[in-house]
Amino acid sequence: MKKVKSSMGFTLCKSFNIVIIVPKVLPKSYFRKYNLPCFSYIHLFLFFCTGLKSFSQPASYNDRAAFFDQLEERARLLSDKLFEFANSDSNSTDDRSGKFGYDGSQSIESDWNASYVRFSDNNLTSSDFSGEGNIDESPKRVFMEEEIGRYFIQPFIGMSVPPHQISFKGLAHSAEIKTEIGHAVGINLGRRWKNFDAEVHYGYINTEFKKTIFPFPYSSPKHTSGQSELFNGGARLGYGLPFGDGGWFRFATGIGFANRKDVLNLDQLGEISTYYGTETIFTYDFLFSLGYEIKKDLDVFVAYRVLAMNGKGDFDEATMHLLELGLGANF
Repeated sequence: MKKVKSSMGFTLCKSFNIVIIVPKVLPKSYFRKYNLPCFSYIHLFLFFCTGLKSFSQPASYNDRAAFFDQLEERARLLSDKLFEFANSDSNSTDDRSGKFGYDGSQSIESDWNASYVRFSDNNLTSSDFSGEGNIDESPKRVFMEEEIGRYFIQPFIGMSVPPHQISFKGLAHSAEIKTEIGHAVGINLGRRWKNFDAEVHYGYINTEFKKTIFPFPYSSPKHTSGQSELFNGGARLGYGLPFGDGGWFRFATGIGFANRKDVLNLDQLGEISTYYGTETIFTYDFLFSLGYEIKKDLDVFVAYRVLAMNGKGDFDEATMHLLELGLGANF
């Protein structure tokens, strides 16, 4: 113990980092004045300071070591409980198979990292399901057969636009017959396989003759009457695609035969001469149609068709342009 005297009349005692302040002994007259035993109070004060020093630290090194061992044991128990709480779900699954379990050699930090990785994977999986990543998001292909119908019947009416003139070779010299816009009517019957289709069709086309033009130096144009009738039947192969809500378009081409009848009434010097021809000719056509479903299994369509006819007899070959409007029943 080391004693240090202060300037204020107190004695400082240092021992084991404990500072004991001992007041300087007062004169006996002070104690006599209050009838207090001087030495008794000094002894009591020293006894109190000694007890405070002994209370401030463990009694021995062994007691201190046991105290720290208890703290370490409690920390270890808390660590085990924290691990069991953080890995309760994974442990319950792993215990069923018996292949995975808690390995005491693994640190809590590594287990927490593993659980964090699994949590991240769950986030990725949930985002995939939220965006339906596991489901093919490519648009489903729609076919005419499924969307419109497997079989179809399409009656139509239309307008025929013949060539501006048709060559006529029934005279000693060739002449040109001027034509007028005519009309057409017909029906198409077909079947679809996905977007492909096949059909047979039959139609009637009528075109009027207006006048005949002779080459120079023959007479001037003569008034002419007559008509050209065409009974056409054939088959087509086509390909179509649906679009929007109930719409579709289609391309098709085909071949066929036609019975062509031409009647020409020609005025020559006040006399009417009639020229008549009937023949069966080969035809081929190209078609583009655009349709819209107005109600279930019923649609309306417009079509443009180019019909080419071979020439035979006195009337030369010709190409007809047809505009068709019709209704279609699908089933």
